[in-house]
Amino acid sequence: MDDELCVVQFPHPGDEHGPDPGDDRMRWPVATSPHRRKFMLCRGAWRHGATAGEGRGELTLWGEWEADSSVLPVAAAVADGPEWIHHPLFLGPGAAPAGVVPQNTDPFVFGERFLYTFCRQRREPALRRLARGSLILFGSSLAGSFVLDTVFVVAGSVDHTRADHARTAGSRVGEVFRATTLDPMYAWDHVEGGRLYSGATARDPVAGMFSFAPCLPAPPVTPFARPRIDFPGLVDPSVDDRARVLPLDAVEAVAAVWRRVVAQMEAAGLSLAVGLELPGAGPA
Repeated sequence: MDDELCVVQFPHPGDEHGPDPGDDRMRWPVATSPHRRKFMLCRGAWRHGATAGEGRGELTLWGEWEADSSVLPVAAAVADGPEWIHHPLFLGPGAAPAGVVPQNTDPFVFGERFLYTFCRQRREPALRRLARGSLILFGSSLAGSFVLDTVFVVAGSVDHTRADHARTAGSRVGEVFRATTLDPMYAWDHVEGGRLYSGATARDPVAGMFSFAPCLPAPPVTPFARPRIDFPGLVDPSVDDRARVLPLDAVEAVAAVWRRVVAQMEAAGLSLAVGLELPGAGPA
């Protein structure tokens, strides 16, 4: 089947990761443990709106990072906000749990472009046929609302299989993505392939759209609740087990949806994280 231009409401688990018991770290879990979100303190770039200039420094955001992190409690809780602040760490492929399949990070919001390649693609084939200009709204159904953590605009894609993924997908990405997403994907014996999507960026947009994560610049480190998005007929707050895929006939129609999402982030007082530094080993 041909690729389709779509808006996708992509629900993923909304519970929050905390530290390992009795520790100030969370270590990379096994793949049989549930995915969760992390409220993270990272370095990167942000915009205060769709056309604003970029700031750069530390920022906070909600997202997925299933590898190691150092963890501190939130000093002052806010309604529906986080309990923990994670500083994502990448300690190398050897930090993955030994002898088992490690949990994967997908979508991956660090580095030059956002990336997405695995989650739900095997059982929802429409997710392997998204055309350039498609919009994916990653979030969670919580307390009767759909709350957003990642906005992904498709810029390009490449299909990959178990036989060729090192050449087709692996050659397009860096070590951190290979270790935390691609290698865990193919550590499952039943996985035969997927499609790697690369996200549009603020400096290389598609029809004016770019990928982002709702964020707040830091300091101060300000906890915030994931923003609710309200689109009757487009976003269903009750969806929590399958992606909701809505084909549209023109990229301009997708861009109109994207602009409404941006406007709702601005109304919530949030900025747009448009580039996040890759996690490293952190301080010695």
